[in-house]
Amino acid sequence: MSHSGRSEKTILPSGTCLQVEIARNYGMKRGRTLEGHLVYPLYVDGELVVPSGTTVRGTVVELVPDRKARWHARLRGDLTPFHIAKVRFDQLALPEGELIS
Repeated sequence: MSHSGRSEKTILPSGTCLQVEIARNYGMKRGRTLEGHLVYPLYVDGELVVPSGTTVRGTVVELVPDRKARWHARLRGDLTPFHIAKVRFDQLALPEGELIS
């Protein structure tokens, strides 16, 4: 990915942690596509490569049961199944309109 005047391609390592804000509710199902915005910018070697607010798109790859939350909810009479969604974000929509996968 090239950005902020960098002439060479910048590659973010697989597994790079992103803090993403999801602005709307999505039904949590495996394979569901999500869209959000980066909360913090991404830097490589001290240089900005992806600004905060950049739109990111990803997919729910796994739903892990949250047994602790479910147990506490049951004690309050809430039988809703609770899950922790694992999401893989694999697309960035840069401000210049460039879509990077």
